[in-house]
Amino acid sequence: MFYPSLGSLRARRGRRGLFMVLCLSLLSACATNYQPQKQVIHQQGVSLAQAIQITSQHLYTQIAAHHEHKKGRLGFLNRQASKVVVDEFIDRDSQESVMATQQITQGVIQAARGYTMVQAYPLSRQYLPNAHYVIRGYVYYDPQKNSQYRLFASVQHLASGEMITLSQVFINDRGMNFARTPEYRDTPTFPIRKGQVRDELARLDPETRAILNDAGKAYARKDFKTAQQLYTQASERPQGQIARTYSGLYISELRLGQRKAAEAAFVRLIKLNLAKRQNIALKLLFKVNSTEFIGDQFATAQYQMWLKKIAELIAEQRNCLTIVGHSSHTGQANYNLQLSQKRAIRVQDDMAMTFPEVGYYSKTVGKGFSENIVGSGTDDQRDMVDRRVEFLQGC
Repeated sequence: MFYPSLGSLRARRGRRGLFMVLCLSLLSACATNYQPQKQVIHQQGVSLAQAIQITSQHLYTQIAAHHEHKKGRLGFLNRQASKVVVDEFIDRDSQESVMATQQITQGVIQAARGYTMVQAYPLSRQYLPNAHYVIRGYVYYDPQKNSQYRLFASVQHLASGEMITLSQVFINDRGMNFARTPEYRDTPTFPIRKGQVRDELARLDPETRAILNDAGKAYARKDFKTAQQLYTQASERPQGQIARTYSGLYISELRLGQRKAAEAAFVRLIKLNLAKRQNIALKLLFKVNSTEFIGDQFATAQYQMWLKKIAELIAEQRNCLTIVGHSSHTGQANYNLQLSQKRAIRVQDDMAMTFPEVGYYSKTVGKGFSENIVGSGTDDQRDMVDRRVEFLQGC
């Protein structure tokens, strides 16, 4: 039998040791070679479909690299895919979900299929507990960039809260569909006003966002009972006491025929808006060049109730409110100024028919298109928020 010499054994051990050192050095190099690309901006305007593709490619490439980095030197032994939840993209100008942003959300989720080590799902109660990352984003109209839209997206590592990367892509697709999704189509108020902070939803914790997203989906499929239960659940959370929650309670209870409960939710909504934002931006829509209301049957049937409840609040609190009319950016400034003033007066007159005190505790102002939020002047779904009537605290 052959027995290796002591020198031979030492040589073999030396080679093995050298091999291990080389392996660990390579692993260390791989582990420390992570170079995050914190932001990418695609300046050339592209179609919406191309924007989704460009955005997804950047986000998922960065997620995959960051996930491998987090697994460390022996990460190659752990082949677990990174799990991503995609929050609902929104129209930043109105803070609402529209058909175009819904298309973006679905497109980003579907794009993950091209990455073997990434799995993407909608942000919901089902998928959030096992997720490593969350993607959020919005689109907004940029009049300074040849009237293009911007698609903005970000990735956050949920465990550490670290912002991994940002992406901006310019969109020149004028055919985007800005019709509201069912939840936002039916809500009685706009979430924002000119000059306000627009990221109320973005500041929510992921758990509350997941509940509200599930509630909105239940409402869209006409499961109003489940929607009501989820909005109620959100209202019981500290961060869930926001306009979207009470708007959701209002519309779901109204659909269930619970009119008294719906009216109570509406009162909570307008009081919340006055307390937090000093304003109420009602979705009182008008015909073009007119002071006559327009809207679908579900909305117009509620107009008088909205005005009655606000009039009751004015009469009860005896606090003066300024009724502000707005118009979209179409036509001459002086004409729109007069039109917006007439719209404010129309609303004041309607409320005074029920509560004459409104005439003493309110004043009317027309702003024309000077405080447009979108300002596209397209007179369609895109700039609907510009044709609004607001109630501001104080006179």
